Amino acid sequence: MTNNPVLTSTLPVVEAAVHVTLQRKALTSLALRWLREQKLPPPWPDEHHLGPADAETTARYILLLDTLNFCFWPLPGTCKWTVATPQGNLGGYFGLSQALARWFRERPERTTAKALANVPEEEFEAVLAGEGSLQFLPERRAFTRALGDVLVERYGGSALRLLAAAKGSTAKLVELVVAELPGFDDRARYAGEVVLLRKRAQILCADLHGAFHGTGPGRFDDLAYLTAFADYKLPQLLERIGVLRYSPELRASLAAEQLLPAGSALEVELRAATVWAVELLRRELEARGRAFLPLELDWILWNDAKLLPPGLPYHRTPTVFY
Repeated sequence: MTNNPVLTSTLPVVEAAVHVTLQRKALTSLALRWLREQKLPPPWPDEHHLGPADAETTARYILLLDTLNFCFWPLPGTCKWTVATPQGNLGGYFGLSQALARWFRERPERTTAKALANVPEEEFEAVLAGEGSLQFLPERRAFTRALGDVLVERYGGSALRLLAAAKGSTAKLVELVVAELPGFDDRARYAGEVVLLRKRAQILCADLHGAFHGTGPGRFDDLAYLTAFADYKLPQLLERIGVLRYSPELRASLAAEQLLPAGSALEVELRAATVWAVELLRRELEARGRAFLPLELDWILWNDAKLLPPGLPYHRTPTVFY
């Protein structure tokens, strides 16, 4: 299998990091605990997504979902964005997935590729309307229109044709969306070198796998190629359980809710350490006879992170990448 450049480019960051360090003993302890608990990845949460639909609609829905899947935390002095759903008021990824699902179910004629390419500002904002404020609304609409444009101009308006171009390979699909869709080329520089993170391009592959239950357009021959999806929830949990250790400077910054600039050394170290914490956890488990995909470990950790007590610090980086 092709080496994932996310792994290879983040390793030098982890090795040189000043503000975020991996604690191998804590990783081993976590692996042993999961083995005792017989930890399993969570099932795909159909109840939070589109539900029964034809393959073309589902593929377009997931493409749009991960086009917009970023930056759900509130700026200081503002309230967290949430939308009303059958499961109550939800924010974050599930709030977005439910808002888009409602749009696709209630106005299917407005969610074709051609309609997305021309979605008016008022309609788009109404789709995402809820309580609190959602950052980057103009960018989200621009990305939506760009997705529609690409589907119409290069793939005859078909999301399935875009996916077919990847020929069942996550590696190819990641490269394709990074090259063709704005907002997916998630990269930074550290010590003068390019670092690839590609959170949303990779999670798109995982979400397609989940939504199609590993069949048809969601069948990939190289799921193990994917790394963890470096966001702001996983490091919050990993630090809490001792897998990541922060410098006093970083700890103070997070406690003060200071914004961490995108591409700063602190932010790149956090994201690189997250990728490698999950990779090393995978290796610890594999060495003890339990094979997990990195995406499965990510899903477990992300679900566990949602159970953390409210008010714990996490890094806040204004960005369209995660």
